[in-house]
Amino acid sequence: MAKPDNERFVRLWVRHQNDLLRTIAPLVGSTDDAQDVLQETALALWKKFDEYEQGQPFLPWAREFAKYEVL
Repeated sequence: MAKPDNERFVRLWVRHQNDLLRTIAPLVGSTDDAQDVLQETALALWKKFDEYEQGQPFLPWAREFAKYEVL
C-alpha cells in the first residue's frame, strides 16, 4: 500500500497536470517540448513534495516549478 504522502501527491498531480500543461505549452511553443517540461516538473515536485505545506494551494506552487523547468 502506498504511503499517504505518495497518494496525496498523486491525487494532486492528477487533478492539476492539465492546468500545468496549459501553463507550460505557450511558454515553449511545442507540444512535445511541453510534455517533456511537464515530466520534468512532475519529477521536481515529487522530489520537493516533503516541503509542500498541506494547506497551501498546490497549483500555484506547482506553476513556480514549471516556470523554472521552462527556463
